[in-house]
Amino acid sequence: MKRYVIGFLFDDFSGFLPRIRKNRPEWQAGKLNAPGGHIEEGETPLQAMTREFMEETGAMVTDWTLFAVMFDPEFEVHCFFAEGDVGECKTMTDERVFVVNPDHLLGYEHIDNLLWLIPMAQSFIDSKPGCTHYRVEYARLV
Repeated sequence: MKRYVIGFLFDDFSGFLPRIRKNRPEWQAGKLNAPGGHIEEGETPLQAMTREFMEETGAMVTDWTLFAVMFDPEFEVHCFFAEGDVGECKTMTDERVFVVNPDHLLGYEHIDNLLWLIPMAQSFIDSKPGCTHYRVEYARLV
């Protein structure tokens, strides 16, 4: 099974989020997605989230909170959120970093699941402390 992480860093003051304009994989090319990537051998999801976010945005964020795990028989994606200063985020790879208002997401071509993952993450921020996480199973249509 392939294992991934994705992270939503909400700015402390504006609520804006860094997004990555993806070049790969092909089905994401040209679309905005959250920073994230593969969980490497021997890594925990939290370690992978911290590493991937630093590699893609240059910002060190360590206080990630797990809020959902999406899965199907072929993959699982651990979804995290954190609050902090998005002003430290910059483009570090060939995939450009954008800081966008989550309320204006419809103005950008994006990965479809962001439309429900971002509000889900925001609901945990609004309801802290004592939040737990969701387990979300994907159903694939053939």
